[in-house]
Amino acid sequence: MKKIIQITCNSLFCAVAIFIIFSSPQVINAESFEHQYCELSIRRLKQEIGNFGQLISLAMNHQKDRKLLIAMENEKKNQFQQARSELNAEYGMTEKEYATYMGENARNVKKYLETHPDIKSQIDDLSAQKLLLLKQYEEIKNAVPGIVLPVE
Repeated sequence: MKKIIQITCNSLFCAVAIFIIFSSPQVINAESFEHQYCELSIRRLKQEIGNFGQLISLAMNHQKDRKLLIAMENEKKNQFQQARSELNAEYGMTEKEYATYMGENARNVKKYLETHPDIKSQIDDLSAQKLLLLKQYEEIKNAVPGIVLPVE
């Protein structure tokens, strides 16, 4: 009986030690930060694709009323900004932190994506969709009389 209790206590001690080791912030895999950044990037891209879909619909429905289109578009863009800020907050980031993360951690993110081609492919596909919708949106807006898009 004494041996069983000793083994149980040793097992419990090992379980607690393993829990402490693996939950310790110093031991957390650095790759998890890149994973979180990529996950946020995917969610942001999906959000932006939806945003462009709404802007395209808005532009198509209000092509004849430039003032109304601009007002509604500005309202939508404010909503989009708020939603993006809320999404960033879910990951504990501000817009500025998100924007600078890649510049400061490009090598780590690139390495992460090389070892996770499925995530890279998803980001690439979503980016391509976003660019396609952006082009559609620009074409529709350019067709609205009195609206000139800035040249980038």
